Amino acid sequence: SQTLFGHAELAWGAFAISGFLGLLAFGVAGAFANGRIADRVLGLLSALPHRGLRLVLGRRRVAFSHTDDLTARYFAADFLRTTLFPGVFFLCGWLCESIESFLILRLLGVELSFFTIAAVEVMLSFLKNVLFVLPAGIGVQDVGYVSCFAALGVADPLDTGAAFSLLKRGKELFWAMIGYGLLASEARSALPTARELAPSRSLGVDPA
Repeated sequence: SQTLFGHAELAWGAFAISGFLGLLAFGVAGAFANGRIADRVLGLLSALPHRGLRLVLGRRRVAFSHTDDLTARYFAADFLRTTLFPGVFFLCGWLCESIESFLILRLLGVELSFFTIAAVEVMLSFLKNVLFVLPAGIGVQDVGYVSCFAALGVADPLDTGAAFSLLKRGKELFWAMIGYGLLASEARSALPTARELAPSRSLGVDPA
């Protein structure tokens, strides 16, 4: 904030946005716990002058009510189990992401403090969540790193940001390949083998 604008208003703005999002999260939780949101959405959609839509919604009325029951049961449950405990895992994931970025930048010869990098990761994670229509935050993350490096006075921020993004994307590609490989292996093991199908076929039983 000091480098870009000469004052600290951007940092205070970040705190204000964080507080607003926290209050919004509690408000949404209260609405889902007591507000029967799905039934209200169903009522609004049913008021539209479209006969086919009303027929479809009429057949799905039970599903809307079931959704309200499930959300109310979840948000009315213990705060520690439903919110605080998962939040600890999200915090650990964010810290691991920050440590990873810190180590990659050190390998690239960039000397920035861990807390500075962690602050950048928080901001970019927020932008990626807001712009969720972009797969894997393509563009937002890369341009964001280059902009932050330039603001923080990193030498040659464009090349550094490109190398940094390449390493980050390479890591994501590596773990995605491992994940898809495990998924394919699990799906292959779940398929019935020819030996298992043979008795069924000999007896004239359809394997399906």
